[in-house]
Amino acid sequence: MDENGLRIAFAGALVGAVCLGWVLHWLWRLMGQNTGPKSIKKTADLATRLHDAEEALFQAEATLAGERQAHSARVTELETELAQAHDRMREMRDAYEQVLAESQGEASPQ
Repeated sequence: MDENGLRIAFAGALVGAVCLGWVLHWLWRLMGQNTGPKSIKKTADLATRLHDAEEALFQAEATLAGERQAHSARVTELETELAQAHDRMREMRDAYEQVLAESQGEASPQ
């Protein structure tokens, strides 16, 4: 290889190194966009939003627990009322049957 060939090879290697460096720098900046003051503001905003979401979740869970307790108490109350109504209906049916039996008993001797 003569001197010109060596210079061309060396120049090609330098151009290749510069191009490779430019591509690597571009990739580095592309992947590293989450750094600096913007990233800190984004992180702080995300942390605030996460904290607010957690508070809303805890509040919703507390509200749900209260609603469940209220519904459970209401169901128990309605079950008690239903049982009382059922007992009252049974008493009325027994009384009706007794009155019916008495009226049939009075009607038979004639």
